[in-house]
Amino acid sequence: MSESTFKISGFHCDACVKVATMKIKKISGVEEVDVQSDGKTKVRASRAIATEEVSKALEGLGYTVKAI
Repeated sequence: MSESTFKISGFHCDACVKVATMKIKKISGVEEVDVQSDGKTKVRASRAIATEEVSKALEGLGYTVKAI
């Protein structure tokens, strides 16, 4: 089990958090996602999840992703 932490910027409301959570859960290997309204995001997966994978999952939504 691998855990990665990211900072996602660009959230405006709770719906943003829900959409981001749903999109990240679709990444292969992801088992658990915890997205906070401040953008701090923890991802638990069966493998390491790269920042680029999260960025691609959220593509077109106006969010930026950084590993922390």
